[in-house]
Amino acid sequence: MRVARWVTYAFATASCLATIVAGAGPYDVVMMLDASASPDDFQQTKALAKAIGNSFNVGQGTTDDRVTAFTFHSKPTKKQDFWKTKDTKNLERHINSMSRKKPIDPTNLPYAIDSAVQLLNKSPRGAFEVIIFLSDGVIDMPSYKNSLVGRFCSNIRRGADMTESNILECMRTALASAVKQEGAFFIFVPVTSSTAFPPSALAEYVHTPSDLTDASSITSGVIQLIEEASTSKAAIGCEDGADILFVLQGSDVVSGPELDAAHNFVTDFASRWVGDARFGLIEYATGIDETILPVEEGTGARFVSSEVLTSGVASLSRPEDGLDDTNMPLVFYESLDIITGNNAQYTEEDLSSRSTFLIHVGDDVPSMKFKNGRLPTICPGYGSSKGYNQKAKKCTRLAVKEIQKVATYVAVRIGNEPGSGGLYKKLQPSPMQFGVSDYAGLGAIIDQMVTKQCVNGLTEITLSPTSSPTNSPTISTTPEPTDAPTDSPTPAPTNAPTESPTPAPTNSPTPEPTDTPTDSPTPEPTESPTPEPTNTPTNSPTPEPTDAPTDSPTPEPTDAPTDSPTPEPTNAPTDSPTPEPTNAPTDSPTNAPTDSPTSSPTTSPTDSPTNAPTPTPTDAPTESPTFSPVDIFPGCYEEEIKYKPRTRETDFEETIDDDASIQFEEQCQAKCVETEECLYWSFRAPRNGNGENAVARCVLMSAVQRLVVNSTRWTGGPRVCTQAPTMAPTLSPVVSYPECYNTTAINKPKKTAFYLTLEDDEGVQEPEQCHSKCIETENCNFWSFRSPRNGDGANAAALCNLMKKVKVVDPTDSTRWTSGPKECTEVIE
Repeated sequence: MRVARWVTYAFATASCLATIVAGAGPYDVVMMLDASASPDDFQQTKALAKAIGNSFNVGQGTTDDRVTAFTFHSKPTKKQDFWKTKDTKNLERHINSMSRKKPIDPTNLPYAIDSAVQLLNKSPRGAFEVIIFLSDGVIDMPSYKNSLVGRFCSNIRRGADMTESNILECMRTALASAVKQEGAFFIFVPVTSSTAFPPSALAEYVHTPSDLTDASSITSGVIQLIEEASTSKAAIGCEDGADILFVLQGSDVVSGPELDAAHNFVTDFASRWVGDARFGLIEYATGIDETILPVEEGTGARFVSSEVLTSGVASLSRPEDGLDDTNMPLVFYESLDIITGNNAQYTEEDLSSRSTFLIHVGDDVPSMKFKNGRLPTICPGYGSSKGYNQKAKKCTRLAVKEIQKVATYVAVRIGNEPGSGGLYKKLQPSPMQFGVSDYAGLGAIIDQMVTKQCVNGLTEITLSPTSSPTNSPTISTTPEPTDAPTDSPTPAPTNAPTESPTPAPTNSPTPEPTDTPTDSPTPEPTESPTPEPTNTPTNSPTPEPTDAPTDSPTPEPTDAPTDSPTPEPTNAPTDSPTPEPTNAPTDSPTNAPTDSPTSSPTTSPTDSPTNAPTPTPTDAPTESPTFSPVDIFPGCYEEEIKYKPRTRETDFEETIDDDASIQFEEQCQAKCVETEECLYWSFRAPRNGNGENAVARCVLMSAVQRLVVNSTRWTGGPRVCTQAPTMAPTLSPVVSYPECYNTTAINKPKKTAFYLTLEDDEGVQEPEQCHSKCIETENCNFWSFRSPRNGDGANAAALCNLMKKVKVVDPTDSTRWTSGPKECTEVIE
């Protein structure tokens, strides 16, 4: 039973109370309003929340504060993303819309804290994060349900576990996670005279205003707590050794203030990184202009202390060439030599305990004019002026790939027109990237990187946590293996295998193989073929053919044929013919093949794979699994194409906006593969900024009309892409529209226009193959196909007619003819 005496506050208008929070903002604030009291008293809670919210400079700019609020009782309600709160008026309207539905209801604090953390993590920008809890402090947890309690309290799995000590431990764990791991500052604002909260076990995580006389004093107390906490940032770090090389872009595309800010970023970063850390710096444009790396005779360049670095940065100035060239390949290959030389000073044992980072601060747009300078000679085509910028981009990717073998690469993106991250799209592992436009300035990026240095290590920082953790483990290992596998992957792989296989593989093989195979393949293939074929093929052929064929075809042919034919034909021919022909072609292509084989055959192939593991997994396991890996066939993706769904009542369509697990086109395709009704998909890439059109969008559909759009953000494709690379050319992938295929009429060509007849072509034996041939043929707009029949004679063979114009559509009673257009935009009735 909730018993609390409510204090009656004298609430002035918001404008009278307004005192803008100073300190080291900007701030991201989530207010949690306990709605489990009576409706009359809840009005006072709302008024206090509005007074506190009005104390912030609420806006959408990078230096503005972001504030939102929600109510909760047994579960949260009225949740609203930051981007919807454009100013204090929006915030007030949102709070005014809140109401109570029940006179008495539980107070589910763990659920509310989890929701607040999700709102903060949905679009992090390195701001000072605050959670404000407005309540009478009486915590009445709801009766046990997994959806209300079990999801948020790992120590409570049934009603009998709902003891006072277990509930207290659950709240302590939720608060510790929000404060210690997520870095949020937690404030409790009591709206009654109750002293029930916080209990002593939670006191270290909770801050409360000291003066509770009235609304004005409470608001001032909240402001004071936030200002003091945000300005007391100290150097944070651990004793792990690190060598950090800063590479700064100094060309004219980076403005003077931005270059000054980049210099400050370097010195501030170095001053706050604690432990055995040493630093180096290179500044470049067309060539390399400045370095802070003393060279000791006989040992090569060595990194320096933070004090030496700070002193050197103070003397840096912009390059004098006045050019906007960005010779990233040159500086990266030079950096690679420096890192390699620096590592040579350490013994193997010392090097194994140190981390090396290259942090590039620039616009991530390689650009080089042939008349101004040259790319390094290692770059393909460096001596020819044709397509020099494209060569610069290609060589930059090659350089970063080499750097990632000896160091962790981090991109901090600044500049007038910074790149979108496409420069690193095909690199694995994907480099860490921080866009200054996504954060509250370079200082906020330092907070994001440095404050988590000791918690996870810089290599494990995610730009923003996923809403659900991934299927793959973290980089570091636990000391001992678990007795049995968990339902979801552990945060990090064990040093030795579990007694039974885990549901998902580790990033690298365990020292000893497991007794039984994993459900999914290992990321890396084994050195020799498995004794028995795997259920699904590898991405590339094994050096030697297996003794027996795989269940489904490999994406590329093997070097030599198998002893017996595969049950289904391969996507491309082998170098030499198989001893016996296959029985029949496959009805449809296989789903995407696995990246690599398991040591032993998998029990059964996965339905659809995940895109790829995130660079760093989240701290806790997912409530539901993420997508499985898919092979990327860019040739089958249509860029600047948006598939427009057909609008019939029987058609399937689903639009998914701003899903943390669908941020790339490959993930949208994977979602289509997982969805039974989906045959086609369109994906809109996210962009910087706020608003509904800025977020990622994935549209799934069963029937489409193709619509060309002039936007690089849209990509479309079919559910399953058949255009895997082959050693011999294959037909174009067919987007099959069975309902659009006309089986009661024949398209007859207008012979004054283009037409082509293919008779008894072994590659055109089905209507879909004739349709595919039309797609491949430039002047083809319509097609007709006659299926083959048993027997001899001219009319027994398959016939495919391709035509630019149709003279007449003749009805037919024959079941052998099928006709259709090149691009199907409507169903033929």
